[in-house]
Amino acid sequence: MSDQPYLSIATATFMSEADFEAFRAKATTFSSEKALAYLKENGQTNFSIIRAHDDQTVRAVVIWEYENQAAWERCQEYWNSWFKYEDNYIAKGSFVRGNLLFDWDQAG
Repeated sequence: MSDQPYLSIATATFMSEADFEAFRAKATTFSSEKALAYLKENGQTNFSIIRAHDDQTVRAVVIWEYENQAAWERCQEYWNSWFKYEDNYIAKGSFVRGNLLFDWDQAG
């Protein structure tokens, strides 16, 4: 297993603005002070939601960043609990996961 930073990236298309806001509210709930302490202790370094500027659809990119793949594995029990709670939004998504191979911080 690589010791490179590990990322999980999702693209999500929401049915409406209200669906996106419901998703964002759930993400905020899952980012409590206690949750952040647990996730950081287990190697998660960041969680981001980026709203796409697109007049035609409501889309976002969601990025989970970890110290390495082992950290991702340690944090999965927490993030999988997301699905134990009913969602009040509709979204279509796809995921890409893998090791960070290049970024500007590593280039120099």
